[in-house]
Amino acid sequence: MMLVKPEDVVTKHLELFNRGEFEAMAKLFAPDAVDINPLLPEPLRGREAIRKTAETFRRAFPDTQFRFLNTIARNNLVVVEGVMSGTHTGPLEGPTGSIPPTNRRFELPHVRICRVDSQGLIAEQRFYFDPATFFRQLGLSP
Repeated sequence: MMLVKPEDVVTKHLELFNRGEFEAMAKLFAPDAVDINPLLPEPLRGREAIRKTAETFRRAFPDTQFRFLNTIARNNLVVVEGVMSGTHTGPLEGPTGSIPPTNRRFELPHVRICRVDSQGLIAEQRFYFDPATFFRQLGLSP
């Protein structure tokens, strides 16, 4: 039986990301958690991969913030609608290499769906947003 509410775990995860507390954030994920993100060619597997990717993204966008608009929870599923924003001031590491800073700002609506396990850890996270809008706002695509 879960002692914490799933929506509290997900909210805490995003608050820790916003503060750059990636070690603490990673501890909210199950050791074998799966994270699906449209910017990545393959799902991330494991809390260590999730932590490293969050740190890498934060180096490229040090002011990144997730703002909550709506949260819906049902049983062990949590859906968060929000807006992610930041400024590209560091190299963005990707599967095809490094993208130099554009010094441009992005602001993207997004939805994430998280499944929280019986231990109160995020077992799966699916992150949805429009990558074309993201790259267009950074000046990387027409």
